[in-house]
Amino acid sequence: MKGLFFAMQSFLTQVSEFIRSHRLIKPGQRILIAVSGGKDSMALLHALIYLRKAWSLSLCVVHIHHGIRDEEADRDERFVMDSARVFNLPFYSIRVDVPCVARETGCSLEETARNLRRAAIMGILHRIGFDLVALGHQADDQSETILLHLMRGSGIRGLGGMTPMRGCFIRPLLFVLRQEIDAFVADTGIPYREDSSNQDRRFLRNRLRLDILPSIRDAFGNTVTHRINRAGQAAGEVDTYIRAETEDAWEHVAIRETSREITLEIDSFLSYFKIIQKSMAALAIEKLTGFSSFLTTEGYERVLRLAEKGKSGAQVLLDQKARVIRSGGNLVFMTSIPALKEYRVGKNSEIRIPELGLTLRVTESDPGIPEDLKRHDRYTEYADDDKIKVPITVRSCRAGDSFIPLGMKGRKKIHDFFIDEKIPIYRRRVVPLLCSGKDIVWVGGYRMDDRFKVTAWTKRVLKIELLHDPLSG
Repeated sequence: MKGLFFAMQSFLTQVSEFIRSHRLIKPGQRILIAVSGGKDSMALLHALIYLRKAWSLSLCVVHIHHGIRDEEADRDERFVMDSARVFNLPFYSIRVDVPCVARETGCSLEETARNLRRAAIMGILHRIGFDLVALGHQADDQSETILLHLMRGSGIRGLGGMTPMRGCFIRPLLFVLRQEIDAFVADTGIPYREDSSNQDRRFLRNRLRLDILPSIRDAFGNTVTHRINRAGQAAGEVDTYIRAETEDAWEHVAIRETSREITLEIDSFLSYFKIIQKSMAALAIEKLTGFSSFLTTEGYERVLRLAEKGKSGAQVLLDQKARVIRSGGNLVFMTSIPALKEYRVGKNSEIRIPELGLTLRVTESDPGIPEDLKRHDRYTEYADDDKIKVPITVRSCRAGDSFIPLGMKGRKKIHDFFIDEKIPIYRRRVVPLLCSGKDIVWVGGYRMDDRFKVTAWTKRVLKIELLHDPLSG
């Protein structure tokens, strides 16, 4: 019995020391624990409960139901809820439809689950005002991650694997082998759930864990996990230095940043060593999408070739998340925006245009000419209300589209207007055209049609606004 006690105490002491040495937690912090119900997350839950009093921690449990395993997932959810109740911990469960989102986005189930899980957890963290999110990744997960990135052709950043702490996410068990967690759970009688999807060899990570890694251990011994992870740690240390250098370079290279688009000046970009160029490309992707690990060595090389030799208008598609376009002397990193759909809106109403991160608002004014008519910006326009038919449609340009630009007498093709306004090719398909029937009223953000302008004979004015949508980030 004493041996069992000391084994348990040794495990928990090691966890405590790992937390302390990596400064993962400060006394008094509030920690949201992500618990799936499996061995790793249940070991994490019990370890943090053990440390709760000594560190004056406030704990809360969150569980993500992925909508994949039906009744089995429902039972996992109830199990985690009951486990939280045993320790009188607040419990939150979030349901996401991974298969549906994966079909809509074209991403894999694994990637979709990871992205939705992270977003859901961050939503809960902000809602309840906690400080940290504790994740149950352990040493074998780390070696799997490093090998996956290696086989996918990742650069230094991906080979660094997971870090003990990144932002508000902490991994207190990252040093612990899977077999050590198995022993701790067995010795202490901690209940847990088995996830049947972990045996599904359709998932690459499962094939790696079930088939490839055992062969590697047979060839190189059981300590190979720690050796892989030490190599990953070394890569991570190099990446930390490169990141610091990249932040300094970024100040001289980035000339425009929005939530959907980042522009880098090519001459400045090319003046740095290639490793910094690649790191800047990764940082741009990370800023836009939240992730950079999907950018492979081949992807980096394509971006660098675009900067060195690409023609204006040439582009590189990076997975389904982002693209890089050469526009004159600039590299433009963009989130992949779907083609603009057609929307309809009535007067005195509004509609979201999620592809653009904008909301279109249409408002009839009181009779007469509004005082602010001459003070509006490019995203606000005024038209003669009586000349506008409803519904107003919003769409992208089509072949043969033309209008009469404000101040002109004759028609001009939209294609020629885009050229004259120096609108880059990659932006043209998402410029919103507001139409009344078959006529274009306003090239959103640029020019309205002369036929719909407000005149001295206008009885009522229609105010049209394109507003930034706070839901788009």
